[in-house]
Amino acid sequence: MDTLIQTANIKIRSDRPLDPPGQSIVVFQQKRFLQMTFQTQGCRFSAGGSCSMCNYGYGREPDADRLMNELHKVLHACENRIETILLGASGSFLDEKEISQSLRNQILRAVFQSGIPQIIIETHYKSISDSVLHRISQLLPGRSIELEVGLETVNPWIGEHILNKHIDLLEFEMMIAAAHRYGMTVTVNLLLGIPFFTEAAQLSDTKASIRWAISKKADYIIVFPLNIHPYTLFEWLYQKGRIQPPSLWLAVRLLSELDDFELEHVSMAWYGNRSMDYGEGRTSILPQSCSICRKTLLPFFRAFYINRDLKSRKRQIANLLHSSLSCNCREEVFRKLSAGPGFFESEYQAARHDMEGLVKKDECV
Repeated sequence: MDTLIQTANIKIRSDRPLDPPGQSIVVFQQKRFLQMTFQTQGCRFSAGGSCSMCNYGYGREPDADRLMNELHKVLHACENRIETILLGASGSFLDEKEISQSLRNQILRAVFQSGIPQIIIETHYKSISDSVLHRISQLLPGRSIELEVGLETVNPWIGEHILNKHIDLLEFEMMIAAAHRYGMTVTVNLLLGIPFFTEAAQLSDTKASIRWAISKKADYIIVFPLNIHPYTLFEWLYQKGRIQPPSLWLAVRLLSELDDFELEHVSMAWYGNRSMDYGEGRTSILPQSCSICRKTLLPFFRAFYINRDLKSRKRQIANLLHSSLSCNCREEVFRKLSAGPGFFESEYQAARHDMEGLVKKDECV
């Protein structure tokens, strides 16, 4: 772990308010998809200074009776209208320090009784064990079970010195194999738009990570174009002019360069359709697009996410690449890609100098 980034992460997060006390579950619904995020005391990795980009919050230890009461109300209100439910937490759904085994069992029983056919569990890969997988399979018989886990990148230097998120790739690979033994699928989350690299290098890193995940038998991959969220180190660096979110056209270019198998197994999320709002002007900084191309790009990514048919996806991409636009955003991003891969060493060192000032309580201006 990078000690400087770790300390800066902890300091910045110390200003973040607790999650609102009035709600045990944050609900997001889009058509037949339902996401439930259970408020907990927070992610152990976040508390330890990991993950420069992550804004997972923290609140209080769940009140089991209150939480289950809210859960039953939401499930009843959505009765027979939901095909897929995603279960998450302030950090990891399967971390027993956040959600006890007893409470987790109650939640899974309620979800099973609701009849929802597909259940996605979002969690850190280190919270997945053989005993946990065995128990989940017992509680959700006959259901399609998917584990969604963050990998971000397979580049160890980026993981340590930019994201400050250590991934043991061998352990990660073994986790995928274990999930498959229990008949579960694994979706891997990756980042696009790693700061301090050229667009070409950002593209190359995500492609390498996609190919690694596929080679290790991951079932599906979701790419997250970098959103800069409130109360994160990345937001602090953005405010100082050190980093920027990527253009959505970089995500389009990524999709256009995948082979057929990859294209069938990759989607995009958080492409500008969602934002975190903490009030007082503290909202997520979304991937870049002007008001003109945004009207074209958001429907494209929405349709791409829903429709996994290969021919349809290829047609959508081809149409988008050749469509006539009254802005030059697409051409500008594609022109930058011709500069080739590279690392902005001086900008990275300047950002570290800023962090040193922050840690010393003497911010550099």
